[in-house]
Amino acid sequence: MFSSGMIAYYEAYSGEDLQLAQVLDSKEEVIALLPFLIRDNVLSYFDFPTRLWFNKKIFKSEQIAIFKQVLKFLSEKYIGAKLRLLMPDEFLHLTFGEISSIKIELLGYVDLSLSVEEIRAGFRKSYRSLINWGHKNIILERFDNSNAKADKFNELRLLHINAAGRETRSQLSWDLQYELVSQGHATFYVGTLCGEAVTGALLFHDKERAFYGVSAGRRDLMKINLALSHCIIDRSILDSKALGLKYFEFNDISVVGCDELKLTSINKFKKGFCTGIKPRLVYEIVLS
Repeated sequence: MFSSGMIAYYEAYSGEDLQLAQVLDSKEEVIALLPFLIRDNVLSYFDFPTRLWFNKKIFKSEQIAIFKQVLKFLSEKYIGAKLRLLMPDEFLHLTFGEISSIKIELLGYVDLSLSVEEIRAGFRKSYRSLINWGHKNIILERFDNSNAKADKFNELRLLHINAAGRETRSQLSWDLQYELVSQGHATFYVGTLCGEAVTGALLFHDKERAFYGVSAGRRDLMKINLALSHCIIDRSILDSKALGLKYFEFNDISVVGCDELKLTSINKFKKGFCTGIKPRLVYEIVLS
């Protein structure tokens, strides 16, 4: 999420430049940083809450003092703004008076240490026949840094445009995602039915986790309820397990309090694949 390649992609996607609040030691080495951008007087990490990252050399006992230093800097520079933040419990007493709201996000994930049978047993029961139909009828191709093809990635882009009904992202953002694939930080899939591309998906990954990025199916076929995406998510989860990763993460899958009908539908879809859900507190702090 915070790699240079991901930051470049998010900047291209949003059209906004990320800023960094950094703390340096006496040797001018970065010992802590907080990435953020300002949107509607709110500091966040694009569409996500931000967090303070520490150099591995920094002891827990030193982190509170550094957090106070960063909070003081932000409060002086962006007085009156709000900061959407993830933070450990030990920092709470430093911000208690400034917290204006607390949101609970539900992070959906698949525990890849489970057996294939246990993973699939955790899927929503109605998905089983849909997954089987997809594997029987759709030919899936997986692409990573060993076999990535620009024309195949463009098929995924065109599927996304078709599903959305319009082009919602810049070409640069797609180019940067393809670069992440070439660098070994992402994988994508394209599925064909009767020789035509009908479904696709993109996921990011680090050394331990895979992250659901996007999936898209051809709009006319989705309207007649063809199950285009279920088999591709199933395949990507099992491929991630085969790679030795520990978790497949869907990020926030909350549906209660979700304002957008489309987002609610997407989150319900993702929730059906999860073997576990963990809550995460997002704090909104008034800088003063």
